[in-house]
Amino acid sequence: MKVCLILLPLMCLGLGCAASYNVGVNGYSSTGQSLTISEGASFAVVTDRDVANPIFQKEVGTKIRRILTDMGYAESSERADYYLLFDCGIDSGRSITDAIPVHRSGYYDEYRLSPFHSHGYTTYIPYTSVVYTRWLVLKLIEGRAYAESQEAEPLWI
Repeated sequence: MKVCLILLPLMCLGLGCAASYNVGVNGYSSTGQSLTISEGASFAVVTDRDVANPIFQKEVGTKIRRILTDMGYAESSERADYYLLFDCGIDSGRSITDAIPVHRSGYYDEYRLSPFHSHGYTTYIPYTSVVYTRWLVLKLIEGRAYAESQEAEPLWI
């Protein structure tokens, strides 16, 4: 359950400027049960150096380490209890086009020449914007299994 709490601060990494975000979160355990991690467990965050943007990858890794440390977990570079691997990125974007309805209310004749009231009307203002999809995938691997084989089965994704 504590691992799920890691996701909330990570979503606030500030990966762009927009008025709103649509965030979808999934979590999967290898056993199907909720995962409990003891307080003070040690973590090692594994950063992939073979990515298109290693500076961004390093920045995200630093933020993950800071969040884990703030939550009371110890950082360890060797013989950690858990290894946290991550993948993150942003796509090239896609354009969406939509229309905003604008309702104009009715009015009375200001000179009172007509007894009729207008019921108003609705106009639609088209707009186009670019939407970027961002992702962050976290994989938690038990430390002993990761030390034996870096292809170890994740405990939680």
